[in-house]
Amino acid sequence: GLDRRALRYDDVVASARRYIPASKIVMGFYPGFQAYTGEWCGIEHDKATISHLDGETGGIMFWAANRPARASNGRSVAQNSNELAAFAADL
Repeated sequence: GLDRRALRYDDVVASARRYIPASKIVMGFYPGFQAYTGEWCGIEHDKATISHLDGETGGIMFWAANRPARASNGRSVAQNSNELAAFAADL
């Protein structure tokens, strides 16, 4: 399920939709190592968030997919991004 952090996406989308059509909103994900004190919530959390946003935005994208750092699940950002992209394509 979604927690408060994921539901913040609802606030971002609602705010943006006041000015632009939902079809022009693309939500970015960074499925891996987070800078400073950031914490990635994990692949299942991102999948739940992507499912939650399905039909509410124009799509999703991934930041720094070529970064070599490993995520908390031991995989690269590219590997996690590929899994999430395939998941989103099947929605």
